[in-house]
Amino acid sequence: MDTRTAVATIAAILLSTLAGCGNDGPDKTTILPLRTTSPAPMPSPVHDFEDCQALLDRAYQADDVRDVSGEPECEALTAAEYREAVAAVLTEHKDEILAYEPTHTDKAVWDVAWEAIGPAQRKRICREIEATGAEAVGVDLADGSAGRGENEGIAQAEYYENEKC
Repeated sequence: MDTRTAVATIAAILLSTLAGCGNDGPDKTTILPLRTTSPAPMPSPVHDFEDCQALLDRAYQADDVRDVSGEPECEALTAAEYREAVAAVLTEHKDEILAYEPTHTDKAVWDVAWEAIGPAQRKRICREIEATGAEAVGVDLADGSAGRGENEGIAQAEYYENEKC
């Protein structure tokens, strides 16, 4: 058998096998059963940096600040990208964060502190506020108290200036 004949024979065998041709009885048509299972689930949408940042912003605005790195919107980010998204949200809201607004509890505590010091100390605080301003006195108050931010000390001094002096 020459090479062309061998190639043609092999091709014919392959074609008959692939085409399902046969001579063993009546024409058989293969009918595939209908799919009874549900189609494969659609892959979840791919989230990006902006999606994670939007989730963090929504959580911040809802006063639900927490770690959302495991949420679908953020789970594809690297740790560095997640930190960058958190930093972006904090930077976006920095003015709100830095603007300390005293609560009724703060004012009650400040009233107790005011009453706990003697009249001479109260006069000295009022004179200091008048001479240097509430901001300077507030910075001093914050420096003298562990765990307090400068803005809280300033708010306390402003409260004393407006309500006590």
